[in-house]
Amino acid sequence: MKEKFKLTALEKSWILYDVGNSAFILLVTTLVPIFFNALAKSAGLNEDLYLSYWGYAGSIATIWLRFWAPSAARWQTGR
Repeated sequence: MKEKFKLTALEKSWILYDVGNSAFILLVTTLVPIFFNALAKSAGLNEDLYLSYWGYAGSIATIWLRFWAPSAARWQTGR
């Protein structure tokens, strides 16, 4: 027997959100390092220094997010 597969409006919205979010993350994680590399080369940095700066930027962003995210969650929930 053939069953009809029906999605609710909420499920369709979630699928579209998930596809869009996945595409955005893919583009950001591939284009930002290429752009950062181009900026570093134009500034005259060698590859070792560029990679260390990239690592520092990632570490600073992670530490910043560690302290900022809990306050953002409290702000959203009103607690």
